[in-house]
Amino acid sequence: MSEPSLALLAAAGMIAAQSIREILTPHHLPHWSTLLVLVIVVATKVILARWMGDIGEEAASTSVQADAWHHWADALTSIAAFVGIAIGLVGGPGYEPADDWAALLACVVIVFSGLNLLRMAVRELLDAAPDKEFERKVRDLAAAVEGVWALDKCRIRKSGTAYFVELHVEVDGQATVQEGHDIGGRVRSVLRNSPLRIADAFIHIEPARPTAQVC
Repeated sequence: MSEPSLALLAAAGMIAAQSIREILTPHHLPHWSTLLVLVIVVATKVILARWMGDIGEEAASTSVQADAWHHWADALTSIAAFVGIAIGLVGGPGYEPADDWAALLACVVIVFSGLNLLRMAVRELLDAAPDKEFERKVRDLAAAVEGVWALDKCRIRKSGTAYFVELHVEVDGQATVQEGHDIGGRVRSVLRNSPLRIADAFIHIEPARPTAQVC
């Protein structure tokens, strides 16, 4: 899962190295028509980045989000090149490295984005728990099931784009084993059929504590 973020960091490194090489090497500015090409590239990359970003967010996929950031990185460096070339064309002799300096600055933003994606990938590899808002949604779904009196421990881990839930459910202490089993089955079914992408739920049935309130 960390490969896309590492690839993004590597791309930033290569762009930075090329920019530094161009800054140190005297060269001529491209033709003004290059600006038109860059406009088309930026527009295309922004559309692709937004499209991939929406898919990645919907699927909670770090890999797809990294692909979106690859497109954003391309768009950002193209914008930097556009600004730099425009400055060079307007400024004339002596401003030839302007586009390379702009690309070098863009690399800083790309590096920060790559590090953020790498952090997200590491969290997934370590099966980090989702945020409290996700846990709250899980608890709300379970609490709404008939027969559930209270909820205790809730452990959630993410694997790929799916989640696995371990939930302790408190039911009427006088309920039969079959009734407790049925309640647990309903909770599991509600969670698995929810839009939260829960692949499976392990439900532990416990007798309600004396202070437990009916949900």
